[in-house]
Amino acid sequence: MKVLINAVSISEGGAKGVLLQLLASMRALRPDIEWIVATSPRLKLETAADPSVTWMPIPWINRSPLHVFAWYEFVLPALIKKHQVDVLFSQTNFVPRRKMSCPTLLLIQNAGHFSSEFDRLTQAALPSHFARFLWRQRTRWVCRSAKTATLVTVQTRALAEAISAATNRPVHEFVVIPHGCGLTAHADTTASDRRPDHFRIGYITKFGVQKNFKTLFKAAARLRDAGYPLKIVLTLDENFAPVREVMASAEEIGITDLIENHGEVNQAKISVLYDSLDLFVFPSFCESFGFPMVEAMARGLPIVVAATNENIETTYPASLTFPPLDAEELANRLAKLMDDDSERIKRGQLSLERGRDFSWDVAARQSIIALERALSRAEVKNGQMSPTGTKVTVI
Repeated sequence: MKVLINAVSISEGGAKGVLLQLLASMRALRPDIEWIVATSPRLKLETAADPSVTWMPIPWINRSPLHVFAWYEFVLPALIKKHQVDVLFSQTNFVPRRKMSCPTLLLIQNAGHFSSEFDRLTQAALPSHFARFLWRQRTRWVCRSAKTATLVTVQTRALAEAISAATNRPVHEFVVIPHGCGLTAHADTTASDRRPDHFRIGYITKFGVQKNFKTLFKAAARLRDAGYPLKIVLTLDENFAPVREVMASAEEIGITDLIENHGEVNQAKISVLYDSLDLFVFPSFCESFGFPMVEAMARGLPIVVAATNENIETTYPASLTFPPLDAEELANRLAKLMDDDSERIKRGQLSLERGRDFSWDVAARQSIIALERALSRAEVKNGQMSPTGTKVTVI
């Protein structure tokens, strides 16, 4: 089987981790598959050479929206025909509008296109009418792609239901494949059960309009005023203008002295940072998966999350939850863990156990099944063999 992975808009963050980790695991499981990977020129690769993988940087993809349109509607379909690709695996939320010569497996990783609050905040943050127009067009394109792709995979059933509601594609046609545990390894034991002199509460994440920092900052102020010794540990790039606004809100709320910001942390140091924490909090109200939650659980940290369907699905039964915009309830949940040593230890153990449910090997195995399923569906529908004559098992 020959698979073309469309990853032209992926250069950093969780999507980069998905691309590299998932591909490495799929290659290990199925060395017979030939992979062609179309990438962003900004993607930095640190992978060993492998004859089964052809990396294809597209240097002009980021020049303008017209270049993106040309890629999907003309260049990508031509490459598929030229290389006799069996399946297109698009990890960018989009597939071409035109009819394809091969089946498509679409991975949707941006839940924001299916959240009214995320949409509102995004449009409010965009600098121009044209930028808002492009955002709305991207949302329409994602929805169209979700309707027309041969098969769609998402990380949670909650996201599948949200996409189904927006597109009318039946929810049973979505394949739910949770990702692995992000940038961390699974720990053997939970975080320390000692009672610290002050509690280090981590929110390890990049900036996003949905990340809900103000609710966390207000909760931290309540805890400080109630006499709890704490630090809020962040990983935000202060060279980014929206992050400076986040830090200004911390100053306005009066908790600047409680903030410990490490800036962006690379993979080599991320586990060490998690292991320096006593608690983890995730107030984000819109996520397709939420890698930081899974990373924190993998390190055995007690975790408190905003009570959204996606967050609960990912962290149950390990987490304590709170209404997403309720700083008082968030403070109460954190106080419960700081006051009750046995509850904190129990939650850490539950996190460790839940974290072990997330595996790149499992995600890779299920993704390969989805690729074969997409191919078999197309062959049954069209009554013809794939371009390379690949034989597959109908699932």
